[in-house]
Amino acid sequence: MEAVNRIIFECADSALSRCEFLDKSRFYQLLEISYGVKPEDIGSNYEVFHTALKNCLGVNHFKVERLMLRIMKQRTKSKIYARNDEITAFTNITSVYIKESEENIRKAKAFTNLKKYTKHLEEKVKEADDRMKSAARMIAIGETAAMVGHDLRNPLQAIIGDLYLLSEELKDMPEGQKKTNVQESLGSIQENLHYINKIVTDLQDYARPLRVDCGITALSNLVADILKTVPLPNNLQFESNIDTGLKLRTDPSFIRRILTNLINNAVQAMPNGGKLTFSACKKNGTYTMIVEDTGIGIPEEVKQKIFKPLVTTKSKGQGLGLAVVKRLVDALDGAISFESQEGKGTKFVIELPLNDNLTFNVV
Repeated sequence: MEAVNRIIFECADSALSRCEFLDKSRFYQLLEISYGVKPEDIGSNYEVFHTALKNCLGVNHFKVERLMLRIMKQRTKSKIYARNDEITAFTNITSVYIKESEENIRKAKAFTNLKKYTKHLEEKVKEADDRMKSAARMIAIGETAAMVGHDLRNPLQAIIGDLYLLSEELKDMPEGQKKTNVQESLGSIQENLHYINKIVTDLQDYARPLRVDCGITALSNLVADILKTVPLPNNLQFESNIDTGLKLRTDPSFIRRILTNLINNAVQAMPNGGKLTFSACKKNGTYTMIVEDTGIGIPEEVKQKIFKPLVTTKSKGQGLGLAVVKRLVDALDGAISFESQEGKGTKFVIELPLNDNLTFNVV
């Protein structure tokens, strides 16, 4: 263990020496005075060192620790360090990242417990509706969105950074069951992160003030970019019918969020496969866009309130996706409608004005 601790200290010391954005001497003083760890004891107190480095540098701590692991690998290849000692040192370091990531995931899951969280939002919305109708509802949801964004954004960024670091270093880990288990765990964490991030984004999009930033948008390019971020299952057929050279005078970020949410909903409505069709053209003085699927459809009892927050037919989700879509379309002076039949599919139709001189809403 003494050799392992020495390796960790030497690599950390070397990495700190190469970082122009950090004064190593002052950092060592901070480490000893504030955290009670001498530099030569970093190896046996790596979790404390990691915390001190993160508190001092923020996200830049990843640069130091990646460099540190790279130095360790190079010195092992040069036979300065024994392979067995290097593996143990690597494991000691990465176990700190895994522990931190698991703790952040635990906190995020506890905060976003679906049943408790949905119940909380429903109660808040009902109270606001009883007191001040729709205006008060917006205030309540806005306060909740601010709380969620504040409490989840920082741990989310920390988890994402740690996952990246772990994924990079995992490439050099010896093949075997242990590596397979870690890869499976990382994949599961990434899926949960994507889901939590969508909750935060939908809340913030629904609650925040909207200000349209108008520009010219090449729709075919925008749809192609969206499809890079929304994975389509192999059992799903996608068809695009966009008028050649169609460009919209609108806010591209709003259109991206609108179509991303509608395409996501369509994919989720076809768990057993089907066909997703996107169409766009100039029609009757408007830009008309259609997202159509052959999925499970929308139940009759839900249709009247489909664009209201907290309405969902899914086992997962807060029911904000379509509420966000409606709010963004309204901000663009547009209109959205839908047709749906259970067991046969759903078609959403968005119509946006062509008028080059129109004044957009700020809502």
